[in-house]
Amino acid sequence: MSVHVNVNTAMRDLLQREDTDNDGLITIDDQGPKDFPLGKYSTQHETDFTVRGVYQLSCLLQELFLAQKRGLGTVTIRRTQLEEDPVHRLTRLIKTSWWDNLTRRIDADGIELAAPDPKPTRKGAPRIYIPPEVPEQHAYYTAISKERPGLRLDVQWLPKGEMTAEYIKGINHEPGILALEMEAELDQPEGKGITKQLKGCPFIVPGDQFNELYNWDACFCALGMLDTHLPVVKGIINNFIFEIKHYGKVLNANRSYYLGRSQPPLLTWLALKTFSAMKHQPDALDILKSAILAARKEYHAWWTSRPRLDEESGLSRYRPIGKGSPPECGAEVFSHVFTPYAKKYGMTVEETCTAYNDGTLVEPELHVFFDHDRAVRENGHDTSNRVEGLCADLATVDLNCLLYRIEEDIAIATETYFDDSLTVPAEFCALGDQPNTIESSNIWFERAQKRKDLINKYCWNEEKGMYLDYNTVTKRQSTFEGVTCLWPLWCGIASDKQAARLVKDAIPTFERVGGLASTSEETRGTVSEINPQKQWDYPNGWAPHQILAWDGLRRYGYFDESARLNYRWLHLLTECFRNWNGSVVEKYNVTDLKRPHKVDAEYGNQGRNFKYAPQEGFGWTPVDPITCWLDPLTLDFEVDGVGFLPSAVFSFEEPRMLKEDDLDSDVEAMVGGSRRIHHVDFSELPPVEYLDTRRLLVVPTAEAPTPVRKSNDDALRHIFDSQSFWRDFRDTHRSTSLPPKGLFENRYLTKPDGFIEFARTTAEKCQRLVARVVGASSLEEQRLIPKVLDRLSDSLCRVLDIADFVRATHPDAGFREAATDAYSMLYEFMNVLNTTPDLKTRLENAVNDRNVSARWTDEEKMVAQMLLKDFAKSAIEASDEKRQAFVELSTRVRQLGTEFLEGIRPESATISFSNRQLKGVDPRVLQNASKRHFTGFSIPTFGPVAFTALRSIEDESARRDLYVAMNTSPGTQVQTLQDFLKTRARVANLAGFGSFAEMNLTDKMAKTPVAVNSFLDSLSRDNKSHVQLEVDEMLSLKKLDTRDGASSVQIEPWDTDYYKARLVDKYRSRSRRPDFMSAYFSLGTVMQGLSRLFTNLYGVRFVPAAIAPGEAWDPDVRRLDVIDETEGRIAVLYCDLFARPEKSPNPTPFTLRGSRRID
Repeated sequence: MSVHVNVNTAMRDLLQREDTDNDGLITIDDQGPKDFPLGKYSTQHETDFTVRGVYQLSCLLQELFLAQKRGLGTVTIRRTQLEEDPVHRLTRLIKTSWWDNLTRRIDADGIELAAPDPKPTRKGAPRIYIPPEVPEQHAYYTAISKERPGLRLDVQWLPKGEMTAEYIKGINHEPGILALEMEAELDQPEGKGITKQLKGCPFIVPGDQFNELYNWDACFCALGMLDTHLPVVKGIINNFIFEIKHYGKVLNANRSYYLGRSQPPLLTWLALKTFSAMKHQPDALDILKSAILAARKEYHAWWTSRPRLDEESGLSRYRPIGKGSPPECGAEVFSHVFTPYAKKYGMTVEETCTAYNDGTLVEPELHVFFDHDRAVRENGHDTSNRVEGLCADLATVDLNCLLYRIEEDIAIATETYFDDSLTVPAEFCALGDQPNTIESSNIWFERAQKRKDLINKYCWNEEKGMYLDYNTVTKRQSTFEGVTCLWPLWCGIASDKQAARLVKDAIPTFERVGGLASTSEETRGTVSEINPQKQWDYPNGWAPHQILAWDGLRRYGYFDESARLNYRWLHLLTECFRNWNGSVVEKYNVTDLKRPHKVDAEYGNQGRNFKYAPQEGFGWTPVDPITCWLDPLTLDFEVDGVGFLPSAVFSFEEPRMLKEDDLDSDVEAMVGGSRRIHHVDFSELPPVEYLDTRRLLVVPTAEAPTPVRKSNDDALRHIFDSQSFWRDFRDTHRSTSLPPKGLFENRYLTKPDGFIEFARTTAEKCQRLVARVVGASSLEEQRLIPKVLDRLSDSLCRVLDIADFVRATHPDAGFREAATDAYSMLYEFMNVLNTTPDLKTRLENAVNDRNVSARWTDEEKMVAQMLLKDFAKSAIEASDEKRQAFVELSTRVRQLGTEFLEGIRPESATISFSNRQLKGVDPRVLQNASKRHFTGFSIPTFGPVAFTALRSIEDESARRDLYVAMNTSPGTQVQTLQDFLKTRARVANLAGFGSFAEMNLTDKMAKTPVAVNSFLDSLSRDNKSHVQLEVDEMLSLKKLDTRDGASSVQIEPWDTDYYKARLVDKYRSRSRRPDFMSAYFSLGTVMQGLSRLFTNLYGVRFVPAAIAPGEAWDPDVRRLDVIDETEGRIAVLYCDLFARPEKSPNPTPFTLRGSRRID
């Protein structure tokens, strides 16, 4: 239903009727009648269209205001607009409007908005500061100031070299915006002025009152923008890289008075998430590399340099540089600090502040206070009793968790995306770095491990079961309890035991009805005049804390706890949005569900100051409904128009309908059309067990599966058993707009030539690894030998395994040929390495040196022993001539093996039979897959049709002919096999073994060929009597067929399949029951059963996943992600299990890339 209304009249009357407190909003505080006859404002004829309830009325006000803002005199209002689910509405507004309203650029179009600064008390012409390394920007803004004199834009250079506290203080009376990254305007014609040739990289601001790029605000905002505003996210990353290049760090924000201050560092986290979202784009890897290099520079130049690094503990602190009070704050913010000195010197607070900043008033205690105050602001938690007055001395849990995450991220990115070789160019060098230094992941993994150990040493409190900040001056842990103690779960440094303690002891400390409070109530203390409420303290909750806690709990397998906290926060956010005219604010009181946005703290609450309709919310808070795994969440407790209690919503038990006394006294009944929604009091909500991705779900028993998992479980069966379901699944998830991803998500393998590049790059990487082993001299370098050799093996196998599979399986001859060439290149290289004495000698020396091997982990010791055994099987002790022969013969073995496998096919592709000879074969099989001729059919000699025919043909001579044709190979195959076996034996002899079997079994459980033969003989003896019974039954059937009881009748090789099928039919008819058994063992059911079995045994399951273009070799390949309950995706299975023409008949259960236990 819809109505076309006069905008101004309807809005005026709606406000007069419903906005009883005249604040320009319709909320639960208003005392109006809560219904509005919108139909009477129709521009055509009056209709029955009544809007009821706070939420629908506020939605109407918002729609009318937005129409008025667009200059519309009339607008069509649809009932669906007013009844839109609040989470859907919120998510839609964020994605389609709010992000756009919060996007800024600093360039000709954005400088007028960005340059003026409402914060500092000293006013003047808008100013922009330009780093000396970007003269093109200085020319650009100078041209703008000349073209638009009304701007009064003052363009200033920043000095070369390091920023000092003195310089920053010296320009505080002339504050300005700092330049950010710019990009070329490619679509501008030549000859245009410079102001048309450059464009600022976009970024996001936290709220409409801000115009500068804030550090960790932008990072969290970007999480919610990845699917709809990727160019803005890329712009944020590029701007951060620019700041690190030119200002030495990602700044608190790009204003001149922030030059000495950063904020919590999240660049690598954001860069890797962004790369995952954009890795199909051509610039994805370049952006990731620049971000990793920039983060590396910031890590060395800022976060782990003095005075931030506490050299005694090895942990880092927030210690920005600066002098005086923060210029972005007026003297009144610090009146409680300046008042005693104002009284002491007979000045006003304002005069005291000015005297202190001018240096005419020197008070050491003020210096100490503002050192800590700047650290609090860099910490991002400004302000909180947790850090107030001591922040510069604290090695906080949160900062060191972030630095651990940076170390891990750089290591993983270097290893995974940059072939474990990251070259550091001059522009990203920190002080003391040599340009073009090459780093591997090892050093970063070691840094991460060291920091992990230090955090657990200095910050873990066993008594409280939580992490606490460490005071580097007093050498003691802080006693203040902050929710950042959960960040070790997010970054992964907590042990399983510590994680359990955090869940048991820490979460109850901070969990309230609306989510997690930032600190504990107890350590915050009683709020008073001398201990005023601070915005980052209890009872306030903030989006970043919620998001990192959810992620951390899921990482350690605490899905129920994560879901419960997730639910609480989003219920709070949604109720505020619904009851308070669409309000989405900076922080919430998590103890108050009715008025959570009304926060009494030093800076108020950003996002509340609007009338009629919200147009941007507050940046990082809207991220929650987008990023959280409940999206889109329905919190109205409604199923098909009927309300239910939370504990029964969508449960596996019969839902209990609401009774009147179940409802909270303040519950609002919203009635509109046939829709009735009851909102239930949340304060008594039982612990949430599981949550669906579509709607809220509470499962009453922990054993019941989640709907998400149930859906995946069903899909797993259907993608194999239902062709129509598979086609729908495949087509729904297909994205033809994306560029090819590369086989198995390997970026090299988008085309055949990529195999050679893949192999060549790997060989170069392996040469560097070999050089590291051979050149290892120090104890530390020798201790890394198992890791380096393990990486060497892994790098080679990564190419060899994929190439081995592709050359045997891929339908494209070009890919097969390229894979064969790549395999040959690295296989020979591998054999050369296996016969290199220096490598074996270095490893042996390391094993025998207790100073080296004593510090190895069990896994490293095991790898070392395995590698020594591999060397022993490679003629390593032989002469140079024999080692060369070993390499050549090993290569020949590989070639002959390939020839043999490729030649495994019948000599004749088809065989012809008359119709009479094919009696017993299902005609549908012949019609679908055979070639008919005048007197009968030609059927293939390999594949499903041939095996079906062998089980079905009644004519023994026809069965014999088919069997012989199926098992007759080309004459060259026998010769190839003989050459293969002889060459393999020569390889074994060169390695000092009597046979290849002996060489291959020496380090296996069986140990010797004699043991294997003994086992097989024993197995044959044990099963002979059972097999004979089956043969006798088949023989009885054959005698009946031949009507000949003579002893000359035998079961021939071509009889076994036929008579086994007959026996099965015989048993079925005897049982007088249809064949239900096969239904239980369809391919899909088997895969589903395996997944369930692995879930119960190992906590892993199979989940069907989309395949990107180019990722698989055939459209019928199914991809299954192997999901671990705690670690997420740990492996991928590609299932090519259905017959098709020209498909290789050989089984190919390949491992394309194995996991690694060490490093």
